[in-house]
Amino acid sequence: MKNLMEAGEIWNEMIDQGLNPDVVTHNIMLDGLLKVNKKSDAIKLFEVMKVKGPPPNVRTYTILIRDLCKHSKLNEAVAYFDGMTSSGCNPDAVVYTCLITRFGNLKKMDMVFGLLKELKEKGYPPDGQLYNALIKLMTNRRMPDDAVRVYKKMIQSGIEPTIHTYIMMMMKSYFDFFFCG
Repeated sequence: MKNLMEAGEIWNEMIDQGLNPDVVTHNIMLDGLLKVNKKSDAIKLFEVMKVKGPPPNVRTYTILIRDLCKHSKLNEAVAYFDGMTSSGCNPDAVVYTCLITRFGNLKKMDMVFGLLKELKEKGYPPDGQLYNALIKLMTNRRMPDDAVRVYKKMIQSGIEPTIHTYIMMMMKSYFDFFFCG
């Protein structure tokens, strides 16, 4: 909390000196507010950005959406996602990965597959982080064959598996051996 207070003091000094904080500065403040559970202040800052500028960018929306997903506020996260797209700010793979992961954790696979389809339609190929998230979802949901399909697609796409990918695939093999015969 002390660091946020210091950041607020610096923010006020900038304003007093006639300097206008840019979108990066706003995003830092927004992220800090959310990290100390000052959601209402973060939302106020976001609303000020929309009215007075600088306009929110993809990172601004990602910060909000990630926090909402973290706190299982998916309706709000989707509302901000929709607001993002309607404002002309195009979501990137990071935003999609955040939503896909959270919907998957809540076993809302129809939303996962819908977002994956939309992601592909927008021309964003899945990255390693998204592939790992999908493999984890599939292994946690005891869908080992789907996890293998995602893994193979990852390899075919030229994306190098990480140590986490291999661990998840080993867990899948362990599950197959001990629980599936």
